[in-house]
Amino acid sequence: KVRTGMLFLQSNSLRIAAGPCLENDNQLINFICSQYMSWLQQREWLICHASGLVAEGRGIGIAGFSGGGKSTLMLNLLENEPVNFLTNDRLFIHATDGKVSARGIPKMPRINPGTIVNNKRLHSLLSTERREALLQLPAEELWVLEEKYDALIPSLYGPQRVTTDAPLDAFVILNWKRDSADESRVTEIDINQRQELLAALMKSPGPFYQNTDGDFLSQDATVEPQRYLQALNGVTIYEVTGKVDFDAIEAQLSTLLAL
Repeated sequence: KVRTGMLFLQSNSLRIAAGPCLENDNQLINFICSQYMSWLQQREWLICHASGLVAEGRGIGIAGFSGGGKSTLMLNLLENEPVNFLTNDRLFIHATDGKVSARGIPKMPRINPGTIVNNKRLHSLLSTERREALLQLPAEELWVLEEKYDALIPSLYGPQRVTTDAPLDAFVILNWKRDSADESRVTEIDINQRQELLAALMKSPGPFYQNTDGDFLSQDATVEPQRYLQALNGVTIYEVTGKVDFDAIEAQLSTLLAL
């Protein structure tokens, strides 16, 4: 890593992280998580660029195009007491014997100020002065601002609010637009007829992925939409359209998903 000076060595038999690890603990955690992600994918789990929740034993994935608000929506929906955190940015799915399972990775959310400023539960992550300054920014500038903060779910939402895996019951794809004037709405769709939306949730395995032979993927490796369609067979898929209105969508999803 040029910016931080961290060095990583990975082979089938040896994995080493060296350098200023304490000063760059997030990169170290990512490296450790990448080993778990390789382990899952070697066992035919599919990686999704999605956050995830568990509501009374039912897994719910939330995907969106870049900067779509999936972390914000996920954390807002955690206000429902029966809902637990599953994952923030990497969700894994696996279909077997007619059932689809979902797993997260052991990492707490790292979120941007746009997620924090309008959620009272998260305000403690910012100083009062910083939050007030952020609220003065134009909405578009705040939306795209990259400034990461760690959201520790047990500290913020209470103990026993993290679940590691669950049967996948539904997937929500955020296809709303910040410049839209249309009302926000949630619609159940047939993903086989709307395959363009798969781009919101499909994810490349990443640079640290090794197959069982120890080979790394080439840079031009592509994901296979058909594998995702097969894995999502039987899972209810919802599309969110219209303008970005978190309150409206949270209310609709709470009803549809019985949160």
